[in-house]
Amino acid sequence: MSLSDAWVAWIAGSLLRRQSEASIVAALVEEGLTEARAREEVAAVAASPVLAGAELAVSPFRRASLLRRTVLRTADRDVPRIPAGPLYLEAFAVTQTPVVLEGATAHWPTWTWGGLRARFGDREVTALVDRDSRPEHDRDHAPHVRAMPFSALIDRCLDPATGNDVYATARNELAKGALADLVGELPPLPGIVPDPARGTGLLVGAAGATTALHYDISTVLLCQQIGRKRVWLVAPEEDVEESAATHWAEPFDLDAPGRAVREVVVSPGDALSIPAGWWHAAVALDPCVTVTLAGLAVRSNRHDWLAAR
Repeated sequence: MSLSDAWVAWIAGSLLRRQSEASIVAALVEEGLTEARAREEVAAVAASPVLAGAELAVSPFRRASLLRRTVLRTADRDVPRIPAGPLYLEAFAVTQTPVVLEGATAHWPTWTWGGLRARFGDREVTALVDRDSRPEHDRDHAPHVRAMPFSALIDRCLDPATGNDVYATARNELAKGALADLVGELPPLPGIVPDPARGTGLLVGAAGATTALHYDISTVLLCQQIGRKRVWLVAPEEDVEESAATHWAEPFDLDAPGRAVREVVVSPGDALSIPAGWWHAAVALDPCVTVTLAGLAVRSNRHDWLAAR
């Protein structure tokens, strides 16, 4: 039986993004193909004149990507900090470069652990638990999903021993479920995010909670409501190998010299703009509540740099 057009297109896209043949074959094997069959299918797509034509089509983007990577590698590694306002859209959103918008959410309601417990403590939420037991907990989160009262999650977050073991991530959908009322109270970010309730994520974790290196297909504003978070950002032009679990990276040394890696600490009231396609990892420096916003006023979906990687 031949592969579906969708799978052939996936193989072609993976080859254009310079994913290794081994990782593509591994993904196909996970879908039920034998290793020999998977290698045959990858080889057939690689030899196709259609793929060769696609390579010609994306080559201008590759050249632009190489130029941008050179610029990023020689630029200041500090993430700029600017007041939230029109300059963000004009100079950073359009050029897809990270920036911290200072005071962007200063007009939002103040959240405290005590206040959250009093209002929502008896509501049932889901979180990821026993994360330390499996290194692949970020990419394969389903075995870690557990239901609990929100008050129990707060207790775990405030326990210094918890670390990375318990974390409610955007995948737990607190913003759409038990805490939707809380998110609904957030006012717009004028000129930047017209409707904070659209495309919103809510993350709740202890100091030490980590997020592995990955990218999003739309630009996201990471807003700290409680606690600080350290974030590493890697330009999409860097040679980061994507794992078989789409959007997640294979092991990557963030401290290796010569790479376009940025590092920044985001504090309450500030928002970090993470452009579409930028790899990023994070660790909570304190017990944290983080809001992520994707509904920007400008188009920020998957861009050509992703196709050119």
